[in-house]
Amino acid sequence: MLKSAVLRFVESLGYQIVKVPAREPLPLPPPEDIEPAQYNLAMYQRLYPAESLNRRAFYNVGAAGFYHPYWTNLDFKSDWYASDQQDVVFIDLMKCEPLPIASDSAEIVYTSHTIEHVSNDAVHNLCREAYRVLKPGGYFRITNGPDVLLELDAVKRGDVDHFYWDKDWDEPHRYSGNYRQPASSVPIEERWLHHTFTQLAPNAIDTAARKFNATEIQKLLKNSTNIEKTLDELAELVTFDPNRPGNHVSWWTPDKAMRYMSEAGFQQVYRSAYLQSHAPVLRDARFFDAKHPSMSLYVEARKT
Repeated sequence: MLKSAVLRFVESLGYQIVKVPAREPLPLPPPEDIEPAQYNLAMYQRLYPAESLNRRAFYNVGAAGFYHPYWTNLDFKSDWYASDQQDVVFIDLMKCEPLPIASDSAEIVYTSHTIEHVSNDAVHNLCREAYRVLKPGGYFRITNGPDVLLELDAVKRGDVDHFYWDKDWDEPHRYSGNYRQPASSVPIEERWLHHTFTQLAPNAIDTAARKFNATEIQKLLKNSTNIEKTLDELAELVTFDPNRPGNHVSWWTPDKAMRYMSEAGFQQVYRSAYLQSHAPVLRDARFFDAKHPSMSLYVEARKT
């Protein structure tokens, strides 16, 4: 009765009371170099329900400094990446635990240049968890570098320019915490090994039970009758160091990544390419697929 009387009084003055929808809050102020319009919010709002947008039901695993107002960042807590980690839900993929996401609730699970830093078991678990948490029709996208066969081909050609990022680690103030000498100063075989199984490379300051020089690597690759078996044998010599989560500890090809997706339950699994996702919001180079596309692989799965 009181509510009706108030409404009649307000209307008699020529006003109308209406319910204003709650705005979707941004979890953090956007980076200064990105205008709000660049987040493509209208596309998200057109393609996805408001409930998913409000929950930020889009998950970036291994997100580092990623930011988008509709996305949730998941990453490993480490001093190694501390300067980049803001607004992050901390996880440890190596524990092979469930992701902190409800089943059948996620629109997209995306991970870029993460799986090479953890064990095969951890990636198996990540794929199973992605399948569990995704809604039917949701997408799981993996981008990863290096594509090991692409890099081995570069080694065979002697294509030192393929390993262009090593030049960033040539100055003493840059390389001293990770390399014994400038990254591009060692043979190409050892540069490949450092990028695939970091601990095993002679130029890595990490301790390991075994180091392989260029001659030994050449012999291994030349005599190998099953390259995947050879790579697996090298991977068995590598351990995950939580103090150096930036190390590479496992090898990947598109076929291997797709096999893991299929074994996790995905029936629609396919090889993709740079910015060729079937999910429209992932075709935005400002946020996705931007890291080292010349040496990366791209695979995707859809939960049916």
